Amino acid sequence: MNERELFRETFSRMHASDDLLEEVLDMNEHGKKGKRFVKKSTVIGIAAAAMGTVAMAAAAHQWSRGMLNHLQGTTEQMQQLEEKEMASFPELSVTDEGVTVSVQQCIVNGAWGIVDLKVSGYDLPEGKEPNFQTADLEVKDWDGSWSISGQFDDGLLTDGYRVIGKDGQGIETEEDGSLVQYWQDENGDLEYIFWIFIDDGPKDELPSLAGKEVALDLEGLGYDSGKCEIKTVIPGTWQLDFTLPGADERITYDNLQQPVGNTGAALEKIVVSPISMEIFYHLPRSVQIETGYHEEMVTEEDGTQHMESVPFTYESFEEPPSVQGVRMKDGTVLMGLNAGPGASGYTDQTGETWVERFGTGKILDPENIAAVLFLDRDTLPANGEVDITEENCIEIPIC
Repeated sequence: MNERELFRETFSRMHASDDLLEEVLDMNEHGKKGKRFVKKSTVIGIAAAAMGTVAMAAAAHQWSRGMLNHLQGTTEQMQQLEEKEMASFPELSVTDEGVTVSVQQCIVNGAWGIVDLKVSGYDLPEGKEPNFQTADLEVKDWDGSWSISGQFDDGLLTDGYRVIGKDGQGIETEEDGSLVQYWQDENGDLEYIFWIFIDDGPKDELPSLAGKEVALDLEGLGYDSGKCEIKTVIPGTWQLDFTLPGADERITYDNLQQPVGNTGAALEKIVVSPISMEIFYHLPRSVQIETGYHEEMVTEEDGTQHMESVPFTYESFEEPPSVQGVRMKDGTVLMGLNAGPGASGYTDQTGETWVERFGTGKILDPENIAAVLFLDRDTLPANGEVDITEENCIEIPIC
C-alpha cells in the first residue's frame, strides 16, 4: 500500500469529507497545510490533593464510573453542566444476542461531544480486554468531516501522563508485571466511551454538534486475542439513532499578543469551554524535512522475501509549543489536559495563524483560568523521557 492509499484508508475511518481528504493528501505531498489527527481517548484523573474530593453524584443524576474517571469533575462542575444542558442522560437502549447496550450519558458543547455507553449481559473472560469488531458513531446529514475515538473504560485513573491506579490509590500489577484492570463494575457491566469532534478544517469558527442526529453502530462483542485481532464471542449488532442534546457555550480570551518563550510563536487568542480548548498562535511558516518509515516487501536474489522498514522524507511545518495545562485563579494547576480528538494547523494556505484544538480530560471552569502552560522544549532531556510538570512549562497569563 503506498502513502496515498494509506492516507485514503485512514481518513475513510475518520469520516473525512472528500474535499478534506484531498487537502490532506496534498499536504502530505507538498507540505502546504496543517495536519489533522485523531487521538485515542485517554482515561484522565488526578489525585484528590490537586482536584479536591471527587463527587459520586451530581444534581439529580448519578454519573457513571467511566465519566467520573474520564473528566474528574467536582459536584459543582457536574451540576453546572447539567443545568446548562451540556450534560444529558438519554434513556435509550438496544438488545441483541442477550447483550444490552444503553446510552447512559452524553456531554456536548460546541464541536466536541462524549457519548457514554453501558454494556450489560456479556460475561468477559478473566484477564481479557473487551472490544467490538466495529464501533462507529456517524453524524447524519452532515457533509463535513468528523472524527471519533473510543474505548472501554478500564477503571484506572491517570494524571494526564501516567496511570495512578484505581481511584488514584496506586497501581496493582499481575504476576507478569502487567497492570490490573477493572473492566467490569460492581454489577458486572462494561462501559464504552466515545469522543466525537466535528470539524470543517482549521478555520476561525467550528460548527456545533448540539442538535445533530447521530447513528450508533456496534458489531461483534468479544475481546482482544493478543494477536492484533479481536475474538468475537457475541456476534450481535447494536444500532441506535438519536439526537445529541447540548449547548455551545465558550469563553474567548483575545488580543493577548504574548510571545511563547523564544520559540518565535506568539499567543493570540484562546477559546475555552468546559470540555475543550482552542489555542490560536501567530507562527511564521518554517518548513522542515522529516523522515518517516513504511513497511515494504523486499525480494532477495535467492527469491526469499521479507518485510523491511523503508525510509521516506516529507515536508512539514514547525509547530508551536503545545498546551500542557492551566493555572486557575485560586492557584490550582491542572496538567495533562489533552485527551479528546482534535486538529491543528494553519487556518489558511498562506497566512501565519496556527490553531491547536483538543477535547480536555478534565472539566474546566473557563471563567476562572488565570494562565496557560505551554511545553518548554528546552527543558526536556535528549531522550524525551521526563515526567512533565509545571517546571517544564512556559506560563502565560491571559487575564
